[in-house]
Amino acid sequence: MSSAATSTAPMRTDWSQIWAQRGFRYFFFAMFISFSAAAMNFAGRQLVILAATILTVKVSLAGHRRHGTGPPGAVCWRRAH
Repeated sequence: MSSAATSTAPMRTDWSQIWAQRGFRYFFFAMFISFSAAAMNFAGRQLVILAATILTVKVSLAGHRRHGTGPPGAVCWRRAH
């Protein structure tokens, strides 16, 4: 086997060294909290729209309206409050 063939093999990540870094543990925990908050915000926004309109169609279109791609009748969150 030539040295060129062995150098193309992907290197394995040693996660024990990565987790040993104190900053990475804080970063990972902070990203997990941020992701959880974003998921709760998404779910809460959909429930508020559903409670206000009682129309599941408007709930599904609200995400598109937020990005400016929804139909004119869709709920726009930025103007709702």
